[in-house]
Amino acid sequence: MIYLIVVRYEIGRSPQEKYITRRAHASRVPPKLKLVTIVSNENVAKLLSDPMRRAILNILREMPMNETQLAKRLGLTDATINYHLAILRKARLLIIAKKDVEGHGIVQKFYLPSSYLYLADVEHLPRGVARYYFPINIERVRGALSSFESAALKMDNVTASRVDEMGEQLAMILVSIAREYLDENVEPGSGEPRVNEIYSRAFRKLFPAIAGHDSGDNEAGQRQKS
Repeated sequence: MIYLIVVRYEIGRSPQEKYITRRAHASRVPPKLKLVTIVSNENVAKLLSDPMRRAILNILREMPMNETQLAKRLGLTDATINYHLAILRKARLLIIAKKDVEGHGIVQKFYLPSSYLYLADVEHLPRGVARYYFPINIERVRGALSSFESAALKMDNVTASRVDEMGEQLAMILVSIAREYLDENVEPGSGEPRVNEIYSRAFRKLFPAIAGHDSGDNEAGQRQKS
């Protein structure tokens, strides 16, 4: 896709939103996203706890879409999508990737998330906010345990309280590892290998005995920056 970067100044807009990309034939500069953002702001963490907003961000990280495209993809009305987009934009979690002017002068805005991956810093968020993210990480732990059993690797003494504890540990480990990736940027749709790397390292740290008897996470120094 071919883009021309057009710069315009708007009071109250984030630096990223001041750079509006439009279709043109002048330069080949694709929009890029931060690979990962660690969310430590209580208000941002609260709004990201909404499953629909997370779904919107997950879809947009693959490619820019407008309001109508998102509504069709999620099976929602344009008004509902517009409501969530307004909240995400106010929190500066969305940027405008491009604007297309249609024949009748209607401007279609295409959005991207400001980051490919958002991780809640549960260790430093109020407990009442952090608890919204515990079920997500508990399900991730359960998925890992199930995959271990499928591979004939089994953990002993797995109880419900132990799974809860591991879910909280996983959330903190993910944030710790993700800090090494904060300066990285990716093109839309291309961040999965790096995200998988973050999660793989986190699970190896959480389950050292099962995942290779604790490799010490030495692969950190061997990563090749994209």
